[in-house]
Amino acid sequence: MKFRMTRPRHLLAAALLTLAATLPARAAQEPYGETLWGWRFTQDVVRGTTICRAISSNPSTPGFIIQRLGNGNFFLSLLAPGVPRGNYEEGHLGSGNFTTKVNIRSDGSRIYIPADDHDMTQIGRTGEFEWGAGPVRGRTIRGNARGMGFNDVVRRLRDCTRANGGR
Repeated sequence: MKFRMTRPRHLLAAALLTLAATLPARAAQEPYGETLWGWRFTQDVVRGTTICRAISSNPSTPGFIIQRLGNGNFFLSLLAPGVPRGNYEEGHLGSGNFTTKVNIRSDGSRIYIPADDHDMTQIGRTGEFEWGAGPVRGRTIRGNARGMGFNDVVRRLRDCTRANGGR
């Protein structure tokens, strides 16, 4: 009878495959529909919550992402490296003659602005919005964004969350 030695790398591969089979599956971002007005759409489930995203490829709004959660809330996310990490409870979101106070959160390179359906409708009327976070060293940091096809983008995000069992 002849015995064959198993190579260490084969043992390692078998152990890793066994371990991988016991770990829970993780959802990954998947595409949702075709690109529209330069926006790419994805859907994802994070900790049991549906998140649909529109990601801008427009050079005038690099890094602009609109997220809609399954509960119907939106988040506008923009690159804002000049806004230090923190929460800005005196922030604002505005479009045309509409302005509302919001709690803007910054991770040091990106800001997250909460919005609801009313806010998104107001922004959709002009297709652009402005934001302000502060005070930062005694002043408010401001920015703005324009989104081509904004109403169509918001409509697609609403369809996405509904298709995934949300509002």
